[in-house]
Amino acid sequence: MDNGDVLRLQYLNNVEIDPNKIVAASDFGKELADYVLTAFQAMMER
Repeated sequence: MDNGDVLRLQYLNNVEIDPNKIVAASDFGKELADYVLTAFQAMMER
């Protein structure tokens, strides 16, 4: 992958995530991470 974007997806079963330790390489990456964390939080509150 010399010249391109990378999206790595991992299934993290029962792994606690610290959102403050997530590093995004772009504004879009940060926006995507924020979206996923918001959706995750909403799912956990059900």
